[in-house]
Amino acid sequence: MSKGISVLIVNYNGEKFLKECLQSIDLQLSRGDVPFEILLLDNASTDDSASLLNTLQSRVNHLKLYWSDTNLGFSAANNRLAKHAAYDHLLLLNNDTHTLRLDSLVQLFSETGLDHGTIYTADLLNPDGSPQKSGFNYPSLARIALGLFLLKPLFAALFRFFPKGGKEAYDYYSGCFLVLSKQLFQEVGGFDEQFYFYHEECDLFLRMDQRGVRKEKLAGDVIVHYGGGGTEISAFSFQNYYVNLARLLLKHRYASKRRLRCLFKAGFKWRILLSACKLPINYSPAGHIYPEQGKNHRSAKEIQLLHQSTLAEILKVL
Repeated sequence: MSKGISVLIVNYNGEKFLKECLQSIDLQLSRGDVPFEILLLDNASTDDSASLLNTLQSRVNHLKLYWSDTNLGFSAANNRLAKHAAYDHLLLLNNDTHTLRLDSLVQLFSETGLDHGTIYTADLLNPDGSPQKSGFNYPSLARIALGLFLLKPLFAALFRFFPKGGKEAYDYYSGCFLVLSKQLFQEVGGFDEQFYFYHEECDLFLRMDQRGVRKEKLAGDVIVHYGGGGTEISAFSFQNYYVNLARLLLKHRYASKRRLRCLFKAGFKWRILLSACKLPINYSPAGHIYPEQGKNHRSAKEIQLLHQSTLAEILKVL
């Protein structure tokens, strides 16, 4: 493989972001002496993405388009693109991003080269310029229980009163911007395609940790990520979040099937009970970070039905 960067972008109905996403990454990588290509797979979009992409193909350097007749999901689509990548490093980039600065990445590539045993990320910003959470810790049964029983906001409020002991080290980073060796990606088997939507990057990092992979944030490199979680979580996203969380916990042996079934059953039945009592609940898994997610946007009956159907799908996995 030649030295360079293959940018992988999966698009599904991202028409309003595509021009900004493609032109900004093209501009930043073109500023340095970095051989690169941009590979984009359209996941059977139903908006006008196809028309826009065909127009942009002549305006964006090294853009190669791929098409799927069905929505393959994020994991399978990235795996397919990785097989076409011509260069030794992959840059996994969400379609709803605007690349502001990649000076560190370009400089590192030019001076010492990218390390094959390191996965790189950048700082993320919300559209209003405020910092967006980009690093996360691996799940634990205790934290999951707090989330299922809607106690995370309470504990988050309590911990604000305790001094923080320096910079927090994160276990894994958001999949909206990751740079890693193609060889490493292939060695760990790429993304697990069972994770259609949510938790695919956590699973990837857990497997890479077994190989002693290093993690590094590119100082000064900045990406705006529009999908930061500030709007209502959809029923599709809600269900996939929890179904794939159950799949992740089972795959990495956090607990037995029986114990996991008991945990999810108790948590979801508690939520259904609260909703039946007409108590307003912020049911989003990220509700302690993004208050707008899930808060009073649905009727009590709709929330109950959503939790019942999601629990049924979780139990199919467990």
